[in-house]
Amino acid sequence: MRQTRARHRADGTPLREEYRIVARTGRTIWIREEATVVAAPDSAQGDRWQGVLFDITAEKEAEQQIRQAEERYRLLVEEMPAISYLSGCAPAGEPWPTRYISPQIERILGFTPEEWLADPTRWERSIHAEDRERAAAADRAHYETGEPLDIEVRVYAKDGSVLWLRDQAVIIRDDDGTALFSQGIMFDVTERRLAEERLADAEQRYRAIVEHVPAAIYLHSPTDAMETVYMSPQIADIVGVPPEAWLADPDLWYRLVVPEDRERALAGFLAAVEAGGNWRAEYRVRTPDGRTVWIHDETTFLTDEQASRSWCRA
Repeated sequence: MRQTRARHRADGTPLREEYRIVARTGRTIWIREEATVVAAPDSAQGDRWQGVLFDITAEKEAEQQIRQAEERYRLLVEEMPAISYLSGCAPAGEPWPTRYISPQIERILGFTPEEWLADPTRWERSIHAEDRERAAAADRAHYETGEPLDIEVRVYAKDGSVLWLRDQAVIIRDDDGTALFSQGIMFDVTERRLAEERLADAEQRYRAIVEHVPAAIYLHSPTDAMETVYMSPQIADIVGVPPEAWLADPDLWYRLVVPEDRERALAGFLAAVEAGGNWRAEYRVRTPDGRTVWIHDETTFLTDEQASRSWCRA
């Protein structure tokens, strides 16, 4: 402050500086002082200063609040377990360049933010070849139409490993509706995708086993309505009715059982339902082509972690 004033006096440099003063009430006030040197009419009197003092306390407090808000936002963005990014606008048909990427990019993909920002083509090259076209189409729809982006793609990390990322982004606009930038976030969903793949593989193996045993296996919902939620294909060979018919018609089983066995079988089954125990019975069914087939039927109650029940019958 003293150096600025000394230079102002020495060579007439305009003065502009900000400082705090303590008011008579004890309150601290921010002041901006602006002054220029004005030549006196009488050179003997020397030059004079002409200036003005502005109270900029409110402006300074607002700046401090903005800095605090930015710091809180930065801490939030850089501590959550996901990659945040901002992409700036670009002319129609051109990719929007990444302007900011959070530090989590290094923990998740191995690249530092500086490495990522230095190569505008890195994101496209990092996407697995089988997902690249789908990702490009989603990006075009996002940037050209403004629709939110939500896609999962495989991405190569710096060490060559493959991860699944869920990429979500929205277009941020000003008060006039003009697009300012795209704000996005990427989550590592590799564990979930691998779990889904393992589940699908297990279901495929289970289905292969179920659908090749010499019996029909089917699953009922845990209600007295006896709605079938799964029926193995073997049922068509046994009673001549395809699985789809069983799913569509809860009363089909009752109608197929011959009248002489119907009430006995149904009463035994409902008693087992009431008691929550397993059920075993043999009865006859009349097939659509007129055959009479003896059926050995067993029911086992299955429970989940919440003790909800379903009936597995074979």
